[in-house]
Amino acid sequence: MQDCRKQQKTTPALFCRKVVLRFEELKKDHTAKYQNLLKQVLQSGTLVEDQPTPPTGEGGGGGGEGEGSTAEQQLKSFGSVAELETADGPFIARCASEITGIEVIKGKSGQIYLLSDRARIISKHSLVGGFGTGKYVPTSTSGVEESRKVLMTWPLGDKTMMQIDQQSLNVDQTSFDMMTLYKYLTTVERLKRVTSHSVSYSEITRQTDSTGQDSFKVELKTPHFYQTLPDLTKALTCKSIFFDSYQIIESGSGLMTAFRYRFDRVNAVTKVQKPYCFARRAISMEASKPIAMGSAGGQ
Repeated sequence: MQDCRKQQKTTPALFCRKVVLRFEELKKDHTAKYQNLLKQVLQSGTLVEDQPTPPTGEGGGGGGEGEGSTAEQQLKSFGSVAELETADGPFIARCASEITGIEVIKGKSGQIYLLSDRARIISKHSLVGGFGTGKYVPTSTSGVEESRKVLMTWPLGDKTMMQIDQQSLNVDQTSFDMMTLYKYLTTVERLKRVTSHSVSYSEITRQTDSTGQDSFKVELKTPHFYQTLPDLTKALTCKSIFFDSYQIIESGSGLMTAFRYRFDRVNAVTKVQKPYCFARRAISMEASKPIAMGSAGGQ
């Protein structure tokens, strides 16, 4: 039999009243559950999201990016190029660096200075220039001027910084990236399925310490240094201006030396290319005010 009972219609006013009543019920329920909890959090003054994140290491016990923990030296600045020239002129060389708007000046003393055309901050690990043409020779080689030697070392073990030709790992990439030896080796293992490592003039072995921290032990198997062989009949450029500045660079806290490496996909080995000069840390520059990079400060 057809149900002919009159159905109750929901009018707009009745619908709105139901929504309001439901909202009030939810509001009371939310207040009862969470008000006290929120009050405790606000009183403590600390939210979960504000907790500091522990630094993540790149091997060798969880350290940072291979710069050490010593206090940074104060970099000496000069009020103008004229003031610098009075203190350490005439200049041996002056040229544009690899960073647009930054010049490299080599003073009479051999000290290295950076000069900016405007106020800026040079980013940490920015490429500044190179040591020019050269060759690798055993450390036992005699008759080489000390100023022409760029030492190959792993001073911080697997935390030592290196520059990687990324195209040797991935043909679609064309960048050169700075990273620790640890990060590079683990990247090669992941991308190239390498289980043992062969790096120019070095011996690499994986190890685990008593806490279970994974790292790599790195030693020079056949110690070599890079002997710079500049063509001094030509003007120095940013690619060669540091040919005799290794000791100056390493004496200060502004610049650093790192070697470029590339992965040989055919033989599954890592080959050293050339050494280059990078910003060791972020460097604040003022317009037209040279800054000394070595510890001597041009004095």
